Amino acid sequence: MSKTFKGQCIRCLEIKSLDQFAKDKRAKFGVRSICKSCHNAEANKRYHDRQAYIRELIAKAKEELI
Repeated sequence: MSKTFKGQCIRCLEIKSLDQFAKDKRAKFGVRSICKSCHNAEANKRYHDRQAYIRELIAKAKEELI
């Protein structure tokens, strides 16, 4: 009988196996408290929000030059 350890993601509140969490040697169980899929979704949103902000800044700068 092999033990499979599980953890609960603090974002989606789903219980998942520990291999679905990124490693973090500073954490209590050696993994992050947010699952990989939630972390990736947040990173993707942050990236696209930042890109939109940069596009706005460029558009304002172009208007000021004209």
